Amino acid sequence: MQSLPASSLPTTPVRRSISTLLPELDHLQIRENDLHALTTQLAEEEFPLPEWRAPVFPDETAPNVSNDDVLDFLFVGNAINFQFRDYETGEKFAAEYAGTEWEGAFGMWGCLKREFDENPSILTGNTLSSLSKGDVERLFAPSNGIEMPLLDERHEILTQVGERLVDDYEGRFSNLIDTARPRLFADGEGLVDQLVTDFPFRDSSTVTLSGGRSHEIHFWKRAQLAPGMAYGRFHDSDAFRLEDPLDFTIFVDYNLPNVLRGLGILEYSDHLAGLVDSRTMLDAGRREEVEIRAATVAVADALLERLNERRDSPIYAPHLDYKLFSMRDEVSTPIHMTRTTAY
Repeated sequence: MQSLPASSLPTTPVRRSISTLLPELDHLQIRENDLHALTTQLAEEEFPLPEWRAPVFPDETAPNVSNDDVLDFLFVGNAINFQFRDYETGEKFAAEYAGTEWEGAFGMWGCLKREFDENPSILTGNTLSSLSKGDVERLFAPSNGIEMPLLDERHEILTQVGERLVDDYEGRFSNLIDTARPRLFADGEGLVDQLVTDFPFRDSSTVTLSGGRSHEIHFWKRAQLAPGMAYGRFHDSDAFRLEDPLDFTIFVDYNLPNVLRGLGILEYSDHLAGLVDSRTMLDAGRREEVEIRAATVAVADALLERLNERRDSPIYAPHLDYKLFSMRDEVSTPIHMTRTTAY
């Protein structure tokens, strides 16, 4: 059983689904004393919100680039924002853009920006829906010989995204943003609601609870990260309005659980520690993998709540996500290994 008190954060489908699992965690524990220590450590720190203005992202102040182009870019890119490491070698995909080599996710963004510079229609449904496997291989040509992992899956996702954009949104994600309610969750009419319903952004797993009950856990990492990046980019303008930023949960992947484990907040069982430390592949949806991510979201929510009790102005999950991600080099524990399109 976990001792975290009930949260006063807004109830969302993600939080509701995870809260049901927390009392039945079998493979890890949340250490309250270490969570309190991290709260105290971070209480006086600044929490910058990343604005995603590296060269690998379009600049809306540049000629012939609009706010809508930037939004389309962020949403298309997050459809395929997962898995950049070759797990056999441990090396990350890398690609060159503007004379610089970019690794991991930024390598993917660099490839998309490279294509956008030459062919802005890459963000439109007509182009995406007609991409061949060869087009995708060319698009993600590496600079270090490490092929982009899961190319078949990326090809399938991009074409599915393109088809749905053409069918329902006049070919652009910016039209979805214009027609959705300016919220993440709004009884099916929010941005995350629509991404997980209409597009291949869904990130859910089914677990068995006590009494044999089947329960679906939602993380919806990429579906939250797309509006999360848009919020970071345009939070001080009218280009992207969002009424419920407190509804974000952190964008849980493999780095953030590892930071919390390395800081002592997540204590893995001997069984789970053995799997992770030996770099055994955990299948996506396996109970251990789901518990790692669920506990990470719960800890981050508790940390967010406690930090905001000490602050004059609130921070939201995107602020905390960036802070924890920035701490990843402070720990020496290995990340868990899962091959997935979720993160």
